[in-house]
Amino acid sequence: NIMILGGSKVGINTAKQLSKKYNIKLIEQDKDKCFALADELTDTMNINGDGRDIDLLKEEGIDTEVIPWVNQNDN
Repeated sequence: NIMILGGSKVGINTAKQLSKKYNIKLIEQDKDKCFALADELTDTMNINGDGRDIDLLKEEGIDTEVIPWVNQNDN
């Protein structure tokens, strides 16, 4: 499993490429953007929330060793 934080252009492209071989979970803080990403990233689990929230990560069963952190500055 790979978790990506942020649904920016880089996050979307990374999810598209990696979802061909891996299970991807993408966390996006903006609710509307998260719903829009669900239509675009059909092979990715999209989660609305703050990727820094430890309780959210536990709730979603996210246990990864590598976390690509993608932010708004990469648009």
